[in-house]
Amino acid sequence: MPDPGKTAAIILAAGKSERMKYPKPLLIFGKETAVDRLIRVCTEAGCDTVIVVLGAEEARVRANASLSGAQVVINEAYEAGRTSSLQVGLRALPAEATAFLLFPVDHALIETETVKNLIDLWHASDKPIVVPSCGGRRGHPVVCDRSLAPEFLALGTDAPARQVTVSDSSRIHYVETQDAEVLRDLDTPADYHDALEVYSARGGEAGFLAPKGAGGRPSPKRPPV
Repeated sequence: MPDPGKTAAIILAAGKSERMKYPKPLLIFGKETAVDRLIRVCTEAGCDTVIVVLGAEEARVRANASLSGAQVVINEAYEAGRTSSLQVGLRALPAEATAFLLFPVDHALIETETVKNLIDLWHASDKPIVVPSCGGRRGHPVVCDRSLAPEFLALGTDAPARQVTVSDSSRIHYVETQDAEVLRDLDTPADYHDALEVYSARGGEAGFLAPKGAGGRPSPKRPPV
């Protein structure tokens, strides 16, 4: 088998979080911010490089998240949209990376095993794109062959990345998963509270909504939004 090369994750965390009214990268799950949780998940899943794209609230995120183990790059044009952030991340891909994960910070509760399975299936597949699905609905993160980077870079900053990821079905390997978190978007405070309920039910450490004293964990704190 040829050398499979290395895998990089590009965590998109540059948006203004206008509907959330609080920086999404700093949403708290237990003892971790959302962005730190995803850095850890991607690293544990086998990503050799984790790139975090920041933009809006950059200083606030740097001051309140660890970002340990990640390469941080800045999208000065973050208001142009998510594709502009992906393009900044792609320009930072290490030369040895043969695949990359397109990973919005919105999908903060995805499990390590889910990400690992996606990467493993990309290596085993003869298709350049691996997309998770749950109940027949497409989700994130999407694993892409490095050869697709020029197509993403050629998009207008206001064009959706799906123009590349779903434009040609013959290039896509859909993977059905039981991890419904591939579908969850954290857009509003209500979305966050729903995610906290799931996190708590899964036994998340110091979950905000965990019952008092449950599993020996501390009493819940008040969610930030």
